[in-house]
Amino acid sequence: MEICDIINETEEGPKDALRAVKKRIVGNKNFHEVMLALTVLETCVKNCGHRFHVLVASQDFVESVLVRTILPKNNPPTIVHDKVLNLIQSWADAFRSSPDLTGVVTIYEDLRRKGLEFPMTDLDMLSPIHTPQR
Repeated sequence: MEICDIINETEEGPKDALRAVKKRIVGNKNFHEVMLALTVLETCVKNCGHRFHVLVASQDFVESVLVRTILPKNNPPTIVHDKVLNLIQSWADAFRSSPDLTGVVTIYEDLRRKGLEFPMTDLDMLSPIHTPQR
């Protein structure tokens, strides 16, 4: 949560955070570290604001970081593969109605058209991405 507070405090916070997460994920053969970075990323999406969402939901980030991580040539373990697909799917569902966040929706639909199967999600177990205002 401290990371989320830092991201939200500064103007460059979202860009800096995404750059750091990307550095931990792309090309990293230590898949335990990749899983930790994906967990931090998921936490930030759920607790940071719109500025962070715009960067994470962009086609460029989703393709060059997340999809690239699960390419067969990288031989990711099933847990990493499923985590990435779960993130893409949940973000696509959450951001579908926001015009400036539809990059992830485009990638999700493209992957489904190509025949990629997404893991089943238990919607009751997921915490919301958009926390309602009090």
